[in-house]
Amino acid sequence: MAVAGTLLGSLVGGGIQTWTGRRALASTHDDAAAQRGAAANALEMQLSEERLRRLWSERRALYTAVLAESAAWDTANTHAHSENRYNFENAESMRDPEEVTPQEAAILRCMPEFRRLEQEVHLIGGTDVREAMEPVRRALYKGAAAAADCAPSYGNPEYIRALDLLTLAMRRELIDQSGAGLMVQVSASS
Repeated sequence: MAVAGTLLGSLVGGGIQTWTGRRALASTHDDAAAQRGAAANALEMQLSEERLRRLWSERRALYTAVLAESAAWDTANTHAHSENRYNFENAESMRDPEEVTPQEAAILRCMPEFRRLEQEVHLIGGTDVREAMEPVRRALYKGAAAAADCAPSYGNPEYIRALDLLTLAMRRELIDQSGAGLMVQVSASS
C-alpha cells in the first residue's frame, strides 16, 4: 500500500509538474508574441512618423514652388498685358502676329511648369490644397487670355482671392494639420 501511495503521489506530482511546465511555456510564448507585436507596432509607428515627416517636407517644398510659379505666371501676364496694350495703342510698333514677344514667351514657359506642379499637388497634396489649386489656375489662364486680347486690366482680383485661399489651405495643412473641411469653412464665412 505504501508503494501504491508513493506511485500515486509520483504520478500526481509529475502530472502537476507537466501541467505547470506547459502553462509556463505557453505564458512565455504569449509574452514573446506580445513583445514582438509591441515591437512591430513601435516600428510601424516610427516608420509612419518618418513618412509623415518626409511628406510634410515634400509638400512644403512643392507648395513653395507652386506659390513662386503662380507669382511668376501672374507677373508674366501683367508684363504681356502691358506690352500688348502698348502695341495695340501704337499701331506703327505692332509686331508680326506670328512673332512671340518675350512677355508672351514668359507666359508660355510658366503654363506647363504650373501644370506640372499642379499634377504634383494632386499626387501628394492635401484635399483642401488640391481643391484650392483650380481657382488659381483658372484665374491665371484668365489673366493670360486678357493679356492676349489686350483687354483693359486693373490687376487680377480673382487671382488674388484664389491665391489667398490656396495659401491659407497650404498654411493650415503644414502648420496645424487641420486642413479637413477648410474650403467649406472659408466658403461659409465669405
